[in-house]
Amino acid sequence: MHLFPHWNWAGHEGEKIPVMVDTNAQEVELWLNGKSLGRKKLGVDTFTIPVNRNVSTEGTFVSKFRLEWDAPRRPAS
Repeated sequence: MHLFPHWNWAGHEGEKIPVMVDTNAQEVELWLNGKSLGRKKLGVDTFTIPVNRNVSTEGTFVSKFRLEWDAPRRPAS
């Protein structure tokens, strides 16, 4: 599992930050300061990535291994 982006965005408190996970686990639960932000399942919760038209004529690619949450930026508690 790989979680990104980095989380040290000082000055952006309260803003929504897209948090992405690349994983081969069947299900992932994201926690922030002891509170669950929900569970997502591979194959059910899809993530569309914009790509060059040389890769896909639609200009998008649906990842089988990426999940995303919009998480509020908060300092560690």
